Amino acid sequence: MLSVEYAPHNVYCYSLDRKADKKFKERIRALSRCFSKNVFVSDEEYNVYSSGKNVSRSHLACLEKLNKRKEDWKYVVLLQNHDLPLRTNAELVRIFKAYNGTNDIATKNIVPNTVVKSLDWSLKGLRLYRNENAYPPNIKQLNHTKSLNLIVLSRAAVNFTLKQLNVYPFIDQLEKSRYGMDEEWGLFEK
Repeated sequence: MLSVEYAPHNVYCYSLDRKADKKFKERIRALSRCFSKNVFVSDEEYNVYSSGKNVSRSHLACLEKLNKRKEDWKYVVLLQNHDLPLRTNAELVRIFKAYNGTNDIATKNIVPNTVVKSLDWSLKGLRLYRNENAYPPNIKQLNHTKSLNLIVLSRAAVNFTLKQLNVYPFIDQLEKSRYGMDEEWGLFEK
């Protein structure tokens, strides 16, 4: 994957599944040492499942590590498994410039029974905001949507998510259902 999309001015983060083969993990870590300026591996490993459990946590671990780095990045593209961009790096740069700070997150109505409706999905019940005074007065309850994990987030959106929101209680609740991986970004960035 890296050989297909690598560009020296981009930064890449890999999250490793805790269940992955030890040799595979060693190879990915060795690869990150070869490209130490712009390829890194998240320190946290989660048991990631095809149902989506822990995918969000893995992405957030990379985003937190990326956000601590000094690069002046403007956008992050979240991919998983065998995803790869269908555009060249130059095309992506032009697209991101046209976005002018906008996120690219496709959403649709949530599939019935994807979310455990009996849980408290209110903003305050989820303790979604780190600052108690930051809750928007006109929004009391989350309106669930489905989004993909293949999304583009601006740096401002990543900073907002990591610094203003407390996303882990929300993810904990999502993962109480059979599937729980695609819903959060469409909600956070509305």
